[in-house]
Amino acid sequence: MKARVGCVPCYLKQALSAAREVTDDPELQLKVLRALAKEAPYYSLEATPAENSTYALWLVNELLNCAGPFHPKKKAYNQLALEAYERLKEIVDTSESRLRTAVKIAAAGNIVDLGILEEVDVESALAGALTSGLAIDHFSQFARALSSARRVLYLADNAGEIVFDKILIEEFRDKDIIFAVKEAPILNDATLEDAWAVGMDGWPRSKAAAHL
Repeated sequence: MKARVGCVPCYLKQALSAAREVTDDPELQLKVLRALAKEAPYYSLEATPAENSTYALWLVNELLNCAGPFHPKKKAYNQLALEAYERLKEIVDTSESRLRTAVKIAAAGNIVDLGILEEVDVESALAGALTSGLAIDHFSQFARALSSARRVLYLADNAGEIVFDKILIEEFRDKDIIFAVKEAPILNDATLEDAWAVGMDGWPRSKAAAHL
């Protein structure tokens, strides 16, 4: 997926969201937006939105001298998701299709994206995912591929979300699992610290985390 001109306001929104995590000073926030407004229109449309967002947030981090603006919220969302863990496991245990239910829970976790939403209603996302079908349903193909696989590479996305990923990964049973995280966060990306925090090292046949 290539970037579009309409992505530029999103880069500014992400930058403002990150700046607000670091400072309440409107002048500093405005400084960040002014600096990015000079650069963002020149980001390549041949790049992906994620690549351009990375450049934007590197600039924010440099201007504010802060490598992880969302670190406190990452910890908070990890904890919030962990508090729901036992309840979610019970839902999987009592469901007609353990794997399909676990897939829905992992899909619901995708809403934990602080780059888009400044506040996340995790409970609402879970309720919606569990009571409705998947918008794009490739579950049958996924289940067939999983049944014949010996090893699974699972690419982590965000902190908090990885607890919902854990619910799904625990249904992989006898597979060799590589759970890959980011070497450093851009927004609220899951890192090795987050993987340890939510217990991703708990499977004897898994490589708990690998840097990307």
